[in-house]
Amino acid sequence: MKISRFLRNKSNLLIVSVAFLVANQAFAKEYSADQTPSKMIGVYFGGFGGWGFFKPRVSQKGTAFFAESAGGALAVNAEGKASTSHFGFGGLHLGYEWLDRSDKSWSIVPGVEFEGFYFTNKMKAEVINPTTRLPEHDFKNTFPTRTGVFIADGTVALENKYIVPYIGVGVGAGIISIHDADSKQVDPIEVGINHFNADKRAFDTSFAAQVKAGLRYKIFKHMRIFGEYRYLYLSPINLVFGSTDYPTHAVTAPWNVRISNMNYSLFSLGMDFTF
Repeated sequence: MKISRFLRNKSNLLIVSVAFLVANQAFAKEYSADQTPSKMIGVYFGGFGGWGFFKPRVSQKGTAFFAESAGGALAVNAEGKASTSHFGFGGLHLGYEWLDRSDKSWSIVPGVEFEGFYFTNKMKAEVINPTTRLPEHDFKNTFPTRTGVFIADGTVALENKYIVPYIGVGVGAGIISIHDADSKQVDPIEVGINHFNADKRAFDTSFAAQVKAGLRYKIFKHMRIFGEYRYLYLSPINLVFGSTDYPTHAVTAPWNVRISNMNYSLFSLGMDFTF
């Protein structure tokens, strides 16, 4: 009753009408401002995995200390190409993109990304030492390898409502660890001799650089999937393995192994969660 009595008063009704119009205009202005183009940071976190391959060159240097009656010290400087090594890999990344909130069909979106990935492979190489003392002097080497790569990328995506293409370029570091390395002389053959037997482990770090390209597709509001190809470069590494130490074999100096530029082709699928 009090409300109806209040509304029957024309002056009161005018006050209510004006207040309603002011509130409506304020709401409309706020809503309109919220829809204007603005920049924000889109954070995302995700994982990926896939398959890759590479084929480097390998060299092996050392000295075998034969007795003078057997010709004295023999310098070994063997070189060759590894066979193609295939492997699976997996990793995680964290990044952010400057997202355009305006209602555009297409927009260029820059971003920054930090990622790390890991893989193991068994690299095999046959290296040949040219020498006039022997008709042939060949070694077959096996390097069980663990590799971790950490890279910071700059990315650019062509954002749209459908499938989003993107590219990225990055630099970082690689960490390479080899365990249970094996070096067998296959010509002339030596049975049961691993020339790295005194220490079969080695470790080195490497400069890393990569270029990648892929496609993204948003399946839910905060989830997207992607597929990509990346070319990864790791600079040469130098490894020192133990000497050959057997009662039936001439003692050697420690072996220096160099693995040349490592050029990887990597294919992967992954999923991101956006915030």
